[in-house]
Amino acid sequence: MTHRFYLFLVALISFGLLDGLWLGVLMGGFYRTQLSLIGRMSGDKLAPLWGPALFVYVLLAFGIVGLVLPRNYADASSTRRRLEGAGFRDVETNIQPSPVAFPDADAFTAFVSTVVLRPVLSQIRDEGSRKSFVDRITDLSSADSPAFELDYQRLNIRARKP
Repeated sequence: MTHRFYLFLVALISFGLLDGLWLGVLMGGFYRTQLSLIGRMSGDKLAPLWGPALFVYVLLAFGIVGLVLPRNYADASSTRRRLEGAGFRDVETNIQPSPVAFPDADAFTAFVSTVVLRPVLSQIRDEGSRKSFVDRITDLSSADSPAFELDYQRLNIRARKP
């Protein structure tokens, strides 16, 4: 099984356990007394519809694993195995450091704002908060040695398809 599938199972089980703890232990009394008129009840207990609940848990777990978690950047050995598994021969892979240095804070800020941090910044609605976040990243980078450098790594691949 793949790593993402394990993460999916962990998320699915976690959502089920947390929801059970929330509904059954922490807030069960509140839901019974305050929402019993609109909730599905069996006697004095909540009676959830398990099919729709499981469907929601699956959607939530898929959303976390498929949309929220960072993407997987392959390393040289796993890329080699995948290429060989796909039938390629004479496969050579390696990781090459390819740092990118920026001449000043403005150039660094412009690049990280539009390329590196764009997905994160799109989640911050307030313009002032976005600016403060980027400014903090720029300040941290200015303290690095060398300043305003991103330590990119390039995956080089050489292979032949027979």
